[in-house]
Amino acid sequence: MSPPSPAFFRLFSFKLVVVLDVFSRMPLAARVFWKEPSARKTAKLVLGAAAHFGPPRHFVSDKGRQFTANRFQKKLQRLGTQQRFGAVGKYGSIAIIERLWRTLKDGLRLRPFKPLTKRELERRVELGLHYYAHLRPHQGLDGATPAEI
Repeated sequence: MSPPSPAFFRLFSFKLVVVLDVFSRMPLAARVFWKEPSARKTAKLVLGAAAHFGPPRHFVSDKGRQFTANRFQKKLQRLGTQQRFGAVGKYGSIAIIERLWRTLKDGLRLRPFKPLTKRELERRVELGLHYYAHLRPHQGLDGATPAEI
């Protein structure tokens, strides 16, 4: 889950959830939420990605409430997926997803001083994820794109 992006007049912020295949770096599913998504909404996004691409062996995240909730953990168990958490405060424990956030923020100019509408943010995220997956070479993939892998 990304850090919040500012919204109209800074009255609220958006949350972005991306399901990312770490092996290929391919974004499998993404959704912008008005507020912190519930375990149910987060599980629905993960289950949708699993239905389309197959269930993952492991699911790595931070220890946000939506990821530690029983509802979410039971959905992962039904998929046969083991849950793992990044180490709190340890640099590099979820480095690939942190790199995705930095790429999106830099490439889409998602800096805290410019408010967006939800529709504009969704449009930018869609373009950014397409660029990230299909056009941007990744050093960790020997210069290939996630789509090539």
